Amino acid sequence: MMSRTKQPATHQKKALRPETVPAQPKRNPWEDMIRHYIHHPVDFVKEQIGVTPDDWQGDMLNALAQHDRVAVRSGHGVGKTAGEVFALLWFMFTRPHARVPCTAPGRPQLEDVLWPEIAKWLQQSKIAPYFRWTKTKVFFVGFEETWFATMRTAAKPENMQGFHGDHMLWILDEASGLEEEITEPIEGSLTGGKDNKILMCGNPTQLSGLFYRAFHKEADLWQTFKISCLDSPRVSKAYIEKMRRFGEDSDIYRVRVLGEFPRGGLDTFLPYGEVQKATYRTVPEGVPVEMGIDVARFGDDYTVFAIRKGLKLLPLESVGGWDTVRVADRAAELVKEHGVTKVKVDDTGVGGGVTDNLRRLKREGKIPKRVEIVPVNNGGKGDEYYENTGALAWGHFKELLPHISIPDDEELFDQLVDRRKRITPKGKIALEPKSEMKARGKRSPDRADAAVLAFFDAEVPVIDAGGIGNAMQFTMTRLWTPSRWKMVG
Repeated sequence: MMSRTKQPATHQKKALRPETVPAQPKRNPWEDMIRHYIHHPVDFVKEQIGVTPDDWQGDMLNALAQHDRVAVRSGHGVGKTAGEVFALLWFMFTRPHARVPCTAPGRPQLEDVLWPEIAKWLQQSKIAPYFRWTKTKVFFVGFEETWFATMRTAAKPENMQGFHGDHMLWILDEASGLEEEITEPIEGSLTGGKDNKILMCGNPTQLSGLFYRAFHKEADLWQTFKISCLDSPRVSKAYIEKMRRFGEDSDIYRVRVLGEFPRGGLDTFLPYGEVQKATYRTVPEGVPVEMGIDVARFGDDYTVFAIRKGLKLLPLESVGGWDTVRVADRAAELVKEHGVTKVKVDDTGVGGGVTDNLRRLKREGKIPKRVEIVPVNNGGKGDEYYENTGALAWGHFKELLPHISIPDDEELFDQLVDRRKRITPKGKIALEPKSEMKARGKRSPDRADAAVLAFFDAEVPVIDAGGIGNAMQFTMTRLWTPSRWKMVG
């Protein structure tokens, strides 16, 4: 009997299988990067734009990533515009179909400052292939109508309307100069989307408006920052010293260096904020065409020609060391070039020689007979409010300030806002004498005096009370609500 050989077992113990789980989708590195950048804008600036933002710029960007409302007040030259551009590019890159309307009190601030700054940083960045820059718009390639940044001038409230979307960032440049009727529709837009924000930056020039409220009675609604030139490595010591000559207690120093709001001192003749608004304002050239001449013969002072066409002051022309004959000859050329109908000359002192020579040129036919030559004696009689003609002229200029346009001229601006006044024993308003100005280290306010002369006797526009409806229809109901959109980190 044959023995049966035991065969080896053919079955093996089955390996234990883990509990079945759903297949995981592949992670998208692009999506992961954007999710990271949404909450870390400083990393975006470093890695995609290729620059390390200043400390305050980084703090501002981080605040904007977490909050709906951010406001920055500062002195001049600390890097506000670059900070705005970093915010703009970060927002557009990290949000689908993002919209970034940008506005400012004057068109030049957008066209000549903000938009070139966008081009500068975009061109050097890694994200440049995805965006296209034009003179009025920046858009994501292929989505020109729905994913863009655009400029809107603050000329009228209608320019601020019509923007809607889930991801919108308003950038308000030189925000202190924006009127309430402009900012109201912007504030209202915060309620219309999941992720709508406002970034305001500027020098604190006005004692009213949205920008002022953000640092005062509505400060609980805003994340706010203040940057002084003294703390910024970008601002030269020479600039700070130049501003210091106005006095560390002056509004010029407070606004332009410290980033503080002006006090609006009782001894200042013209309000800082109103002069600033006149530099932003755009008015058409009109009539009459008149010229003011502040005369200085020799020395450190200058003779200045100021021409206004209606309520628009043209860029000033100044000369030094000219005698009265040469000044009159140049004035005659300007009369012909611009069609001037009235020439007002500071007739005090050497100015009398210019008046005489202008009259001679008129007799000789080199100045048309229709042109009126008006000598103005600043020491002459004033009225019931002003001590003399000089103070009266400045007082009239103050009345005109809400209506006129003046050029962006730093020396002119400084002279206008630095002139002081005093109250006489008779209760009248008097101008600070030039001798006192020089005693506190100031030059003669030749540019300001010429501008004031150009507007002397100009008619103050009559405001139609029925035409200011938008400005007066102000609701106390706050439109702000916190952002409801949360991105999963």
